[in-house]
Amino acid sequence: MKTLTKMFLLSCWCLFSVSFAKETLNEIKANQDQQIIQQKLEALESQEQTQVKKEVRKETLEPISIEIQSIETQIDKVTLEKVKEEILLKGYTVEEYINAVNADRISMEKEGAVSFETYLEGLNAKEQATSLEYNLQPSSNTEGEVVNNPKVPHLKNLNKPSVRLDQDKVDYYNNLQQENDAAHGGSSIEDWTDSQYTSELTSEKADAFGTNVYINNSRAADHTFEVCIDSWASEGSWPVYSYADGGYITDTQYFSAGGECNSLTLNLEPGTYDVDSWDSYGDGGQDVYVDAEYVGSSSGSYSYITVELTDPAPTCSDIGLVVGGGSYDSEISWDLSDGSSGAAGTFALCLDDGDYTFNGHDSYGDGWNGASATFTDADGGVIASFAVEGSTGSWTVTIGGAPPVAGCTDPDAPNYN
Repeated sequence: MKTLTKMFLLSCWCLFSVSFAKETLNEIKANQDQQIIQQKLEALESQEQTQVKKEVRKETLEPISIEIQSIETQIDKVTLEKVKEEILLKGYTVEEYINAVNADRISMEKEGAVSFETYLEGLNAKEQATSLEYNLQPSSNTEGEVVNNPKVPHLKNLNKPSVRLDQDKVDYYNNLQQENDAAHGGSSIEDWTDSQYTSELTSEKADAFGTNVYINNSRAADHTFEVCIDSWASEGSWPVYSYADGGYITDTQYFSAGGECNSLTLNLEPGTYDVDSWDSYGDGGQDVYVDAEYVGSSSGSYSYITVELTDPAPTCSDIGLVVGGGSYDSEISWDLSDGSSGAAGTFALCLDDGDYTFNGHDSYGDGWNGASATFTDADGGVIASFAVEGSTGSWTVTIGGAPPVAGCTDPDAPNYN
């Protein structure tokens, strides 16, 4: 009995040993098969590197399926050629293909990731879409609120629209202006109210503020007011006040650029006038000129400069004209090329040196009947004398130049004229 038991155990051990040996041999053979596959693939990769790589295409990667029927079956030459052909058709080396498949597998393991194929599909769709279809996609972020921009100082006409400026210069001066505004806190006179303007004025000026009473009668002398601002154009403004008229004779003037000079020419009677100046920052900075002469500079938030205007010295000569002295003076009329005209009478003219045309007329057409037109200088000397015969006559009168040569004015004398 013991002998049978021992024999049974021995048989079991033998069977187990044979089975274990077979499994070990199978694993060794499988490892050998795997090494052969790897060697074949490395050989294909070495051959592939000698070829020119094809242009990367936009098609999606498709893993190559290599079917191994059995671990004991070795890969034959036909199978390897098939693997090579499929890889070459995709335009990749063996290493590139393996790396791409591994990267695709790893990316799929990440939360929310998409496959490389899906990514390429989206990329191709964007490249194939037209610009209009792509740019007109609705916004997905519609949250938030609209906020008004804070009020900033306004500078009028900083850049003249008719002039094309170099962008670098525009940026430079804009930056410079911003620095200046920052230095003065962005002060702007255009933000002022009427009460701020009139707070330091006399009651007469305060009552007149905002109204322009200027009337050009063209009979007085022209006078030019010019005011120049410092670097802070947005802070300054100015008008001209007339004491004779009891009001302002200009609108309030502003500046559009640092260092700018504004000027106005007005036809004004002699008298007393003020150039008022305001500065929103309170440091003045305006230089004032009247008829091209410097008369002073502004200071503080409000100041004024008083000037006395007189008529400039005349450049013309006083000329007297007497027309008439005949029996029918009512028929007489005349005109001069300077714009003067009239009938019979005595006239005071102021004429610049030069030649003028005098025209005489008789309404009846029988001449002036003993009347004449005589021009004299300031000393009473005769410059010229004319008499119309018939209905009209025309002569040239010269003012200035060499004095006329005296001659006999008696038409009956032998040395007449």
